[in-house]
Amino acid sequence: MNAYTNSFGKLGRLSASHPWITVVVWIALAVAIIFAGANTTAFDPDRQFTVDIESETASTVENQAFGTDGGADEMIVIQSDQYTVTDPEFRAVTDGFLANLTPFADDIVAITYYYDAPDEPAMQQLVSQDQRTLLIPIALHGEWSDYDARWSELEQVFEASQVDGFFLGGIGDISSGEISEIVSSDMESEIKVGIPAALIVMVVVFGALVAAGLPLLLGVTTIGIGTGIVTLLGSRIYISDISFTMVSMIGLAVGIDYSLVLVERYRQERKNGRIKLDAVEVASATAGKAVFFSGMTTVMALFGVFFVPMAEFQGMGLAMSIAVAVAVCAALTLLPALVAIVGDWINFPRIATIRKLRAQDASGQEPAPVAEKHGAWGKLSSAVVARPVVSAAAVTLLLVLASLPALTMELGQASVFSLPESRFVSSYEIVSNEFAVGMESPIKVVLRGNAATDENVAAIQSLFANDQVFGPTSVMTSDDGSVIIIESPLTVEMSSASAQAAVKELRNADPVQNAGSDALVGGDPAEVYDFNHVLRDSLPKVLFFVLSLSFVVMMLAFRSITVPLLSVVLNLLSVGAAYGSVVLVFQHGFMADRLGLIQVDTIVNWLPIILFCILFGLSMDYHVFVLSRVREVWDRTRNIDQSIIEGINHTGHIITGAAVIMIAVFGSFALGRVSEMQQIGFGLALAVFVDVMLVRSILLPAGLKLLGKYAWWWPKSLGWVPNLQIEGQAAPQQ
Repeated sequence: MNAYTNSFGKLGRLSASHPWITVVVWIALAVAIIFAGANTTAFDPDRQFTVDIESETASTVENQAFGTDGGADEMIVIQSDQYTVTDPEFRAVTDGFLANLTPFADDIVAITYYYDAPDEPAMQQLVSQDQRTLLIPIALHGEWSDYDARWSELEQVFEASQVDGFFLGGIGDISSGEISEIVSSDMESEIKVGIPAALIVMVVVFGALVAAGLPLLLGVTTIGIGTGIVTLLGSRIYISDISFTMVSMIGLAVGIDYSLVLVERYRQERKNGRIKLDAVEVASATAGKAVFFSGMTTVMALFGVFFVPMAEFQGMGLAMSIAVAVAVCAALTLLPALVAIVGDWINFPRIATIRKLRAQDASGQEPAPVAEKHGAWGKLSSAVVARPVVSAAAVTLLLVLASLPALTMELGQASVFSLPESRFVSSYEIVSNEFAVGMESPIKVVLRGNAATDENVAAIQSLFANDQVFGPTSVMTSDDGSVIIIESPLTVEMSSASAQAAVKELRNADPVQNAGSDALVGGDPAEVYDFNHVLRDSLPKVLFFVLSLSFVVMMLAFRSITVPLLSVVLNLLSVGAAYGSVVLVFQHGFMADRLGLIQVDTIVNWLPIILFCILFGLSMDYHVFVLSRVREVWDRTRNIDQSIIEGINHTGHIITGAAVIMIAVFGSFALGRVSEMQQIGFGLALAVFVDVMLVRSILLPAGLKLLGKYAWWWPKSLGWVPNLQIEGQAAPQQ
């Protein structure tokens, strides 16, 4: 029983023929990569943007003129409900805290200490009007990223300094590590939820424990190796913390998905009478090829984020692409080896099935052909094929309606007030209530060269004084007088619409415009403004790249013009519904409380691009899996109805199982305490549900039926295009 194969089939057979060598190579590779990654130092770039951005240029000018080494700092907040700063008890707590700062003794550049000169105006700004709150600014050596992981040390200082009746906290580069700690804790909890849920689903899908365990093993392997590779790259390029979260999320999901498809095809081929190695080869030649092309499409979609000229985005896109690539490689090589080692015990505890397969091999007789039985998915596709117009119209209308709230989407950075309860958030609230909400992140006007004049300083201070959005101003002049910085804390949250409008008005104001490029508006509020505009300007490029490249990959994979067009349209409907649902729930608050989700004023600004790239890639996964089986039947029968019904009947339960696993993995991230992760987890989980339950099960078969034989139309003028389909499918058994 020889199978007509292709390069994917040969690779799978080679791995299965030498299973222990393959497994040992993978183990050695994993150990080496993880060990090397654990001994690397994270890279922190001089620039976050890869294009010239005004706020970043302003920061560079400031650093050069004033000799700052990265601007790491911490703002300590001490508040009492009994004493004022003039009371000895208040000073005793303050001095006690500073005495306990020994873990950071070598890191501190300067401490602005109120009690050194309490009568100076600059010091008075560190005390609240009721005299019960004191701020202690601390300047630190090095980059902000050097301190994020040292939050626990500062927490111990707070605890050691705690006195009844006082609150001690901080907002800055050390204390923000508390939020990172919360994110990491949530991620661990989410993986603990996602993995057991995935195992349960796979046991139900396969009806066998071992068969369920292999995809889970591939998912964990993908996370481990993917994280190791990304950590290694993080010593050369900037990789943010959220990138590692995305590696875990995407790696687990696609690692399991790809394995599900391959394992199920292997089991089907064994039941159809093929011996173990032949079954592995056929599964790799068919399902393996689908995995390869779906993985390619996903990687290409994720590459779309490289059109966003920001180091954080590009690092995130690369990290997720690596996770997908590792999952594909493991599915095409490690999985066949594991299947070969496990053999028919893959069906355990179905002992009767194991005995039947062994008897079948011993007799050398092929099982009698079994009439095709239509399960729930086959029956559903039959009903859709019978009424394609009504089915397509109903689902399209539903998805369009679900997409409409996306038209009201407001983008911005996540507010501190949307973060979970913590010492950091409490400190931020105190500063916001007692001082200015933007005291830690003031807006700055940097004047250099010919613009650094007293006249310009006076004019800009006048602008600040005449707008209630700005607080009291302060002025710094470099030693040589070539750079002057006027800064002001905002009275509104820096990512709010009011703050962003203030940045725009300030840049368009006459004193700033008249100074030309020698006047720069910077600071954190301006960085948020620039960030939003970079994302907005990048979105069309990302959309064009992802859509066009996905079309080309699908065209080459299926040698069709119409199927790729249909695929793009269907995936856009899925993405649109996801956008609309995220806006409806998070921005407008529909069912947010009941779902335990955080309502926000704005959707986090990076979500549309990241969500689009991930969703488009994952949607193509399911699309390729279903279409590859439909095309296989079409090549054999040339019957459009039979190819649709049989293709979906064979793949429906696997696609559903894979979708439930993805929903469990992504949904677990929506259960976290940080709004940003809730938004992306909810958006991905809902999109996968819509994609499988509505798009793949109803819209796709309806669209294929309406297209008929033209679904696989290939113009003669494109005959020169390489025919990847020649290697395509396994031949029927002889």
